[in-house]
Amino acid sequence: MFVHNHLPLAAAYCRRLGLVETVDRMLPTKMEVSSGLVVQAMVLDTLSGRSPLYRVAEFLETHDIELLLGQSRPASDFNDSNPARSMDAIFNSGTGRILGELGMSAFRQFGLDGSRVRYDTTSVNVRINFEGGSAGKGKTFSERGIKNEMRLRCLVRSRRNQRGRGDGKNEGGMLCPAVKHLRRRIRGMDSKTLLETYKGQHAVEGNFSFLKDPIIVNDTFLKTPSRIGVLGMILVLSLMIWRLMEKELRRHVEQNDEALPGWDKKMTRKPTAFMMTTKMLAIMTVLADGRRRLIKEPTTVQMQYILALGLSKDVFCDPESRCNPKITRN
Repeated sequence: MFVHNHLPLAAAYCRRLGLVETVDRMLPTKMEVSSGLVVQAMVLDTLSGRSPLYRVAEFLETHDIELLLGQSRPASDFNDSNPARSMDAIFNSGTGRILGELGMSAFRQFGLDGSRVRYDTTSVNVRINFEGGSAGKGKTFSERGIKNEMRLRCLVRSRRNQRGRGDGKNEGGMLCPAVKHLRRRIRGMDSKTLLETYKGQHAVEGNFSFLKDPIIVNDTFLKTPSRIGVLGMILVLSLMIWRLMEKELRRHVEQNDEALPGWDKKMTRKPTAFMMTTKMLAIMTVLADGRRRLIKEPTTVQMQYILALGLSKDVFCDPESRCNPKITRN
């Protein structure tokens, strides 16, 4: 018997993104467990709220692995050594490449609007043990005062004007092409659109507060500096799935003019992903003779959220289930 709660729903969103296939295509390896499976396992582990994150095998021991990852594997395959090797391979390949591919997949699969882009910076504290690590020049990391802090940044790099001419305000005439584009976009906005764009910044800040939740990252243990960036990628991918689920909930409300059950049994037109997780408690399945079945049918409230996410109750029994986004064609 398994109690999955909301995780099969998140797994269905991972499958829609093609998370496992994308990572495996970009990181062909001969490891016993593919890097794509490791990444999806770590993303779902993050979204479960369990800590510490590095004990992936411990997390999977209590779950139906085939249902969540699409392949039947023993939990022992995800012991510390396999995730560690996958993280090193991801770092060597480049986390930005993987995030870029999956980000573009999200735009295509979920019909996201890219006309307005917001960014922010944040930092996350993690516990790090650099065993035998060297910080260069014969000093350890502690001797050089390197802080145990991981910074997740979304930065726009300025490009120096090749002619080196500036007005004194821009050093060497540096002007970011993205800023020029932004200025043109702002000039074309009416007051209402501009205000809505500005007020939408709080969503970005709220996303970073999700990543900084101590239940997710405070007990993370990393042995090499290179894995810090890979952890950042895992957290951002987890946030991507989290936000896509929330976006689909709100699309459903908007397109169907139908509120969903919120806090204190009140209806809401602004459902959140966290709100959804509180509704998905105690959904249990049993696996017998190679077949899965629900022990008890989902409640009316649970079905409202499942349908709003573009899924059916089969998501708790079908390892190939994936969401059907409600894409609006302009």
